[in-house]
Amino acid sequence: GSGSIVGTSLNGSYVLTAAHICNRDPSVYNSLFEEDEDKILVNKFFIYDIDEIKYSAEILKFNDEQDICLTHVWGLFGPVLKISTERPRIGDIVYNMAAPAGFMAKRMVPLFTGFYSGKYDHAAIYTLPAVGGSSGSPILNGKGELIGIVYARHRRFHHIILSPKYKKLRRFIFSAIKEHTEKEAKKHNFPEERGINIRFSN
Repeated sequence: GSGSIVGTSLNGSYVLTAAHICNRDPSVYNSLFEEDEDKILVNKFFIYDIDEIKYSAEILKFNDEQDICLTHVWGLFGPVLKISTERPRIGDIVYNMAAPAGFMAKRMVPLFTGFYSGKYDHAAIYTLPAVGGSSGSPILNGKGELIGIVYARHRRFHHIILSPKYKKLRRFIFSAIKEHTEKEAKKHNFPEERGINIRFSN
């Protein structure tokens, strides 16, 4: 999968991706070891940045219905994507940064362009190319601001992709970061707003 930094804290960054990347239940695999009580599988999640440096990630919250996941990556610091204050409009040109089929290299991430086409059921529809590995990658407007993420593509046409709707994505990001901030503030006894950086467009 792919992802993007949508906020920072005192000790790391908040990275947004798709829920199906985060939601891997180890109990499914542990059933393979039912006869061997000494063996148990646990989930460990790692993120590689654009410099191919590996980090451990903590899953904070995910929403299966909208297919959104927010993680916190200790020690990762980088540019934070601005989150748009305006929803996309039909016909808007959009941009996508992703690692389709795992294709990327140090300091290189493929860039794609497409259009916002409107809403379909519970999803926003964009005409962007996508295959496995594109999941969780950011969709940006013409100002470079976050408006969506790739979570699925049309089975028979790889240039039609689904994203959470703009308002639901924004709401998820803010609520997940707020919950984590409150938890950390309580644990370490410092003000909730200290060290949190979420960027909004002007």
